[in-house]
Amino acid sequence: MKREDGSDVEGPGSARGGRWPWRQPDGCLVALPNRFRRRLTIAFVAVAGVASGALAGGSYLVTSHYRLSALAERAERQARVNLALTTARDSVAELDHLFNVYRELGGVETMAIAADGTVRSSLPSLGREDIPARLRRDLPDNDVLTAHADVAGNPYLVLAGRPRGSAVQLYFFFSRRGVLESLTTMRTGLLVGWLAIIGLAALVGRMVARATLLPVRATAEAARNIAEGLLSTRLPPGTDDEFGALASYFNRMADEVQQQIAALSEARDREKRFTAFAAHELRTPLTAMSTAASLLEEDIGELPERARRPAALLVSDVTRLRQLVLDLLELGRLDSGVDDVQLERLDVGGVVAEVVNAARWEADVRLDLASLEVVSDAWSLERILANLVGNAVRHGGRGVEVRVRAVGEQAVIEVRDAGPGIPEEDIPRLFDRFYTANRVTAGSGLGLAIVREHADRIGAVLDVPSLEGAGTTVIVSLPLCPGDNAAAPNRSVSIL
Repeated sequence: MKREDGSDVEGPGSARGGRWPWRQPDGCLVALPNRFRRRLTIAFVAVAGVASGALAGGSYLVTSHYRLSALAERAERQARVNLALTTARDSVAELDHLFNVYRELGGVETMAIAADGTVRSSLPSLGREDIPARLRRDLPDNDVLTAHADVAGNPYLVLAGRPRGSAVQLYFFFSRRGVLESLTTMRTGLLVGWLAIIGLAALVGRMVARATLLPVRATAEAARNIAEGLLSTRLPPGTDDEFGALASYFNRMADEVQQQIAALSEARDREKRFTAFAAHELRTPLTAMSTAASLLEEDIGELPERARRPAALLVSDVTRLRQLVLDLLELGRLDSGVDDVQLERLDVGGVVAEVVNAARWEADVRLDLASLEVVSDAWSLERILANLVGNAVRHGGRGVEVRVRAVGEQAVIEVRDAGPGIPEEDIPRLFDRFYTANRVTAGSGLGLAIVREHADRIGAVLDVPSLEGAGTTVIVSLPLCPGDNAAAPNRSVSIL
């Protein structure tokens, strides 16, 4: 891709490692951010993680409930069968041969407690203390109660009952170890699968986000290039989907913008050429007219009474026309950039005093100056001061004050007058060309425009904290020379 000046620049599609760099005019590469792609990937992972996690958790809960319920139902059926086989037996000694039968039928350990407290169990480690608290009471006849217990670290489902017509209490211990271990294995497998799905979702989400946002990033880079002045930037033809339509509309917009900017540039250049040509062509006849007007002004007292007023108006208008042409010529030189900025160390207070002394204004100008050094262009600084002070004298009358002081690292020049002030709505356009605020004395509207051009030329900052009816203050700020501005005594002078 080419800049307007013919230099190369990386265009859309030059991705490096997932980052879309664009090149600034100074040649530095700046990477576009990946925040939205990260958010899109995170959203993709979150949706996949929540969905798979809900499915895995639900599957585990359903399976766990089913397995434990099935164990409880099987244990209860087996316990009732065992109670039926033990009907009308009052001695625990009569039950020894049944314990092996119970174990073979249902894989259960049995404990029997006779009415006299005698305990007999199929497992030597089982004792009265292993019976859950809620089962240590009189048991109903031919009914079953259920509880859970841990015996030597092994989980059991305990069912208790009393056979019909017997005083013996039977306790059946069904092991839950196999069921719980299988559920633990299932839970571990589901967790590993869930983590694997999240990892896969992150990978797929990143790839999908990258592929989806590729046209968007290309569009952003192209917009950045156009903002940097590469008006020939265009997006490559896309597909027939929404991104293809976006590329088409973007290219149409870029074409229109390039045409409009070209037309505006041509109109601006044409206006500059016309202004410079007209001012230059007017300069020669205007010089002759000014000379004639000066001679006429010297002899105006010898003219007849009826001719004096038109002659005075003619002299005044020729003077205004001459100043207008000079201002136009100066603006033309500033627009064309034919004059380079000549930076040098300047004493701001001294420059102000020289400008005021050389102008010989009729009104008093009070100076409150500090000796402050700046690095600037002498011609531009003098033109700024001459126009501002001259404007204050013409529009503000007597009571004009110019103050130079240091504020932080800035040399501040304040030009104040006691005139009618400037309406607040006029301040934003005060430095526009041919714009005149509601002042007592009309002007061409070029003096302050020249001030702004010179201020931009030397990097000065302009501020107008003016209020209508309270006079006008224009502030010019320039960076001080570092280390060379020790506090100097101010001097106040009145110049006639």
